[in-house]
Formats: sequence, structure tokens, C-alpha cells
Amino acid sequence: MKAHQLKKNGSENMLDKVQVDDPMCLMYQSVLGESPQQSQILVNDWRDFEISPNTFWDICKSSSLKSSLEQARRMTINDEESIKIFLQGTRDGIVLLTIHMGDYLHGILKLSGLSHGRDLLVMRRREPSKDELSMFNKMAHYGHKISVISHDSSSLKSAIKMLRHGAIFALLHDLSQEWGKTIPVKAFGHTIQWVSGPVEIALLGKCCILPFYCFQDEDGHHCKAEPIRDYRSVIYSHRNKFIAREVQHLVSQSEQYIRRYPSQWSHWPLIPQMLQG
Repeated sequence: MKAHQLKKNGSENMLDKVQVDDPMCLMYQSVLGESPQQSQILVNDWRDFEISPNTFWDICKSSSLKSSLEQARRMTINDEESIKIFLQGTRDGIVLLTIHMGDYLHGILKLSGLSHGRDLLVMRRREPSKDELSMFNKMAHYGHKISVISHDSSSLKSAIKMLRHGAIFALLHDLSQEWGKTIPVKAFGHTIQWVSGPVEIALLGKCCILPFYCFQDEDGHHCKAEPIRDYRSVIYSHRNKFIAREVQHLVSQSEQYIRRYPSQWSHWPLIPQMLQG
């Protein structure tokens, strides 16, 4: 398989940085079916980015509001006008769902800017840091009221209630059982465990999921929105089977982007845990 991602200068000539028996190198060979040499290149690219002081997270948290708004403005998005009409036209709840890939933080900022004056929820397992709060509060520029939701059941019940009253909930779902309930799905030719919480939250909130994916290429930063999953009046005979189908759909969709831009997905280290289940 040919891997499509943004290459770093000279990474192909720096294969001595990682050995072919490195755990991540072996994982790329097993999970993506890459050759040992291509796996070395991918691991080098991934590590160069992850340890860089210029990761998307570092850039977002250290940027001024003006800089972040400009970065979000420059990010391209498909069907922007249609998405804007939908977000501004519905008062039903919306889950903005993505994975830890590319400049997803500015992607959330980009999409939140297409709507105004809503309750906007973000989730953290721990007390958010000063940098995190600064980043979240940038979304308040669009008149949103920002609430940080914890993982406890009481907070989730409040979030579901707010979704039913029109809130926007930004969630990431490329997570293992450490972050909540998982179900088995097919991905990368294997059975892995993937969290089902975001789909369950959207169902209980009687709202829509807007899946989107962020990546960078030679033309800049992009936010690609996929078709909405509408759960506002969904009817199903077997709830668990319905959830499993929806999670599998979203995982398969995510896999397509991860395969195209493997070095830009930051959650490769979770794959061994997800494989073990």
C-alpha cells in the first residue's frame, strides 16, 4: 500500500533513527501491511512530528485568539456554505465528531464558527489545564457558552439533556477501553476495540453527528466533513446492533483517512491496547 502523507524533509534518508524491529515499526508492518523500509519512514515521520515543539496542539494553545481565528479561516472545508446553513438552521443538538489527526483543534474552531450563540460542550477526563481552557475559550468568540464536561455519569446526563435542547458537543472517538465502554470493530484487517460512547450519547441526545477529519498536504490545512448521521427520530429494533453498525461505519470512515495520512494520526500508540481488547 502506498502511504500518502506530508513528508518531512530528509526523513527518507534518516532510516537509522529507528530500527526495523522497533515496536511501532513492527506495528506498521502488521497493521498497515507496509514494508520494513516504508515502516521506518512512517515511524520517523510520526516521531518527528510528535516530539516537535510545533505540533498542532502546541501551536493552537500558544497562538493568540487572532492567530487561531486566522488559522481556522485559512483551513479549507468542503461544502462550507451547506454546513453553515445546516448548523445555523437547526436548533437540534449536534455532535462534532473527529479523531486525533491533523489540526483537529482548529477544525473544531472552524466548524464552531459556522454557528453562533449555542451551548458548546467539550469533554475532559481530568481538570482542564490553563492552556486547554484558553484553547476552549477561543470558541466563545462566536458567542458560544463553553462548558467542560467530565466523564462521570451525572455530567454526561447533563450533556445529553443539553444536546436535546440544541447544544453542540465536540467529541473525539479514536479511543481504547481506558476512555470508556468499547465494542469490537473491524479496522486495518483486524478486530479491535473502539469506544461506542459518542454514538450512544448522540442517540440519547436525539441529535445529529457531523463527522469530520483534518489533515495537511502540500496545499495547506483541510477539514473534510462527511455526511451527517441523523439520530433525531431514528427507529431501530435492536439498539446494540444499531450502535455496532454506526460505530463500524465511523471507524471504517476514519480508517480511510488514517491510511491516507498515517503520520498525522497521533493515536497509533493505542493500537496495541485496542488489539488486545
